[in-house]
Amino acid sequence: MIEIINWEVIKTRIKNTEWAGKFIEVTKERLDGFIESYHDESSRITGWFHHYNCEKCQGRLTFNIENSEEHVCSVCGQVNKSETFTKVWYNMYRGRANTSVYESGIMYRLTGEEKYIKHMKRVLSFYSDNYDDFVSEPIAKRFEGKLQNQHLDDASAVIAMIQGIDMARERFSDEELKYYYEKLFKKEAEMFDFFANRIYNIPVWIKCAQAMVGVFFNEEEHIQKGFYSIYGILDQLKKGVTDEGMWYEGSMHYHYYTVHPIAMLMFICRRVEFNIPEMQYIYDKIEKMFEYPLKMMFSNKRLPNPHDGHPYIDIFNYRTHYEYASIIYDNPLFKKVCSMFWDGEVKPSFARLLFNTWENEAYDVEFGTVNNPSSGTAMLRDKRTELFFRYSTLTHLHRHPDEMSFELAFDGDVVSYDIGNGGYASSLFVEWQRKTLCHNTVVIDESDHMRMSLPFGKAEEFNIEDSYIKVKTKALYEATDFTRAFKVAENKVEDEFLVHSWDTHLVDWFFYCEGELTCKNETEEIETLAPEYLKNGSPDPHGRKAPRQAGYQHLLDVKKFETDDDWTANFELPDKIIRVTMKGEPGTTVHLVNSYTANKEKTRHGLMVRRRADKTLFATTYECIYK
Repeated sequence: MIEIINWEVIKTRIKNTEWAGKFIEVTKERLDGFIESYHDESSRITGWFHHYNCEKCQGRLTFNIENSEEHVCSVCGQVNKSETFTKVWYNMYRGRANTSVYESGIMYRLTGEEKYIKHMKRVLSFYSDNYDDFVSEPIAKRFEGKLQNQHLDDASAVIAMIQGIDMARERFSDEELKYYYEKLFKKEAEMFDFFANRIYNIPVWIKCAQAMVGVFFNEEEHIQKGFYSIYGILDQLKKGVTDEGMWYEGSMHYHYYTVHPIAMLMFICRRVEFNIPEMQYIYDKIEKMFEYPLKMMFSNKRLPNPHDGHPYIDIFNYRTHYEYASIIYDNPLFKKVCSMFWDGEVKPSFARLLFNTWENEAYDVEFGTVNNPSSGTAMLRDKRTELFFRYSTLTHLHRHPDEMSFELAFDGDVVSYDIGNGGYASSLFVEWQRKTLCHNTVVIDESDHMRMSLPFGKAEEFNIEDSYIKVKTKALYEATDFTRAFKVAENKVEDEFLVHSWDTHLVDWFFYCEGELTCKNETEEIETLAPEYLKNGSPDPHGRKAPRQAGYQHLLDVKKFETDDDWTANFELPDKIIRVTMKGEPGTTVHLVNSYTANKEKTRHGLMVRRRADKTLFATTYECIYK
C-alpha cells in the first residue's frame, strides 16, 4: 500500500498555516458536536433531495441539522413545514453521517483521538445491523436506495465511508472489515450492479462504488462487475466520453459530476497499488475529461451551463475535482488550475489541505478559439469577447431542447447565459427552465425542439484566425433546417441565423441578457403571450397547452412594436451597454420581455422577434459599448 499523504507534512501545515489551522479547529468543533449528538433510527424514511424547494418561490431550502421540522428558504426566508421536507432532512442527515466517517478517519490520523474510531464503527455498525430495515421513498422504484433515498446517494455514501476507513485502516481488524463487508458493502455492491442499466452519470457513480468495494476489500467479483460488465466503468467511458473528452450528457455540471467518483476510485486504486490491463486507458480518458472544461471556460472562470445544472457554475465549484487530479496526474495544467484556488479568499477543504500544494504556480493558459466536432460545442474568442456555442445533442438524458443556442461574455462578464435549472421538483423547471424559449435560439410554432431525435450539427465552416463558425443542423423540427454562423471580434459579435422550412410557420427568435432593456421604437403593452393561461383577466393555473407548447406564460411585462426596418435595442449595465441590432425583414414583430431565472425572485430581460415565414434570416449584431 502506497502512502500518498504525508501526514507529518500535513500536521506541520496545520501548525504553521493560519487558514489550515483555523479550518481544522472549526471542522473538529463541528464534527465533535455531530459525534456527540449523533442519533439515527432505522424507521426513518428518506426523501428525495430535489424536493427541498420552497413552496412559495421555488428557492432552495437551507438544511439545519438541529431542526428536522422547520425548513427555511435560502431565497425568500419563508419557513416551510411538511412531512415531505422532513423526509428529505432525514436523507440529508444520513449524508452528513456518511461524510462524518470520512472526516473522522482524517481526524484520527491528525489527532490520534480514539473517539473518531468509535464514531466510525458506530455508524458502520448501525448500517450493518439494520440494513434490511431501511426504507426510502424515491420518485420511482428504479432510483431506490437503501441507506438513503436513491442508490446514487448510497454510492456517494459507500465511497465516502471506504475513504474514511482507508485513512485509519490499521484500526479495523480483519474480522470487523469482514463483518462490514458481508452485512453492508457487499449488499450495496449487489444493489449497484442491478441498477446500472444505461450510459449515464448515475451508473458511473454506482459502478465506481461497486468497483471501490471490490478493490478495497479485494473481492474479485465486484472488481470484474465494476470495471468490465455492461454499463461498467470501461463501457461508460468508451460510449459516454467524446473524442475531446466531454461527457456526452453535455451538461458541464454533470460532466464534473461524472468524473468525480472515477477520480476518487483512481485515488484508492493508487493507494492499494491496484492495476488492470485497461488502467492506462482509464487514466487517459479521465485526464481528457479534466482538460475539456478548461478549454470552454470563460476568462472570469465561469463555465458555460448548457442543459441541466445549477443556476451558476464556475471552476471554483469543482476545486475538489482538480485537487484530486493534481495528485493523480503529473500534469502541469492541473497544478496551474489548483493555483487559482489560492487567489482571493481561501476556501478550505480536506482536499485542499491534503492535496493542493500548488499555490506558487500561476494559471497562464490560453486556449483561444476551439471547436469540438464530436461534442457539438465551440468557444469563439477574440481578445475581450467570448462566445460559447452549442449545436449538437448526444443523449436525451438531462437534455434541454435548445440546440444552436449560445452564451456571451464581454471583458470577462458573462452577460447572456444559460440559466440551468433551480431544482427538478420546481414548477419553473418544467414550465420554463427546460423549455426551448428560455434559451438564445429559435422556436417554431411555439413548440419545443423535437425530442424524438438527437439533432447533430455539422460545422460547414470553421476558421480559428477569424473566430468564425458556421453550423447546420437538422431534425429540430420536421422538414426544417437551422443554419447559424457567428463571427467574433473585439467587443462585437455578428450572428446570422437562417431558418428554412418546407412550409410556412410562426418563427420566434430569442435573446436574453443582463441589464435594463430600452428601445427607441414606440411600443404597446401586451397582457400576455399565452392567453390560454388567463381566466377572467387573471393567471389561470389550470390553463394548459401541450407540454411542448407551454412556457410563453412566463414571458412577463411584454411590450411590442412592428417594423420592416433595421432596429436596435440596448441592455444597459452599470459599466457598459450591450447593443443588439437586427437587419429589417418584412413582417417583423419585436417583443421586449422580462422572465424568470433560477427562481421567481430574480428576473432578466430579453427579446423575442416573431415572423411568419418558410425561410427567414435573423441577421444580428451584438456590440459592447463601455461607458
